Amino acid sequence: GYGMTEAGPVLSMCLGFAKQPFPTKSGSCGTVVRNAELKIVSPETGVSLPRNQPGEICIRGSQIMK
Repeated sequence: GYGMTEAGPVLSMCLGFAKQPFPTKSGSCGTVVRNAELKIVSPETGVSLPRNQPGEICIRGSQIMK
């Protein structure tokens, strides 16, 4: 399988480059970069999880290795 080195160097970014800027939140990693999609899923089921739930990060975009 693939590991994190294939995920690409940038997935989230500061507000100046955000797809949809939002107020700053302490401890935040920023927002997802343009031309990328991100979701958090359950590792056991693959089902998308609600906010503030631990899970696996799944990303999609032109910068991601296939």
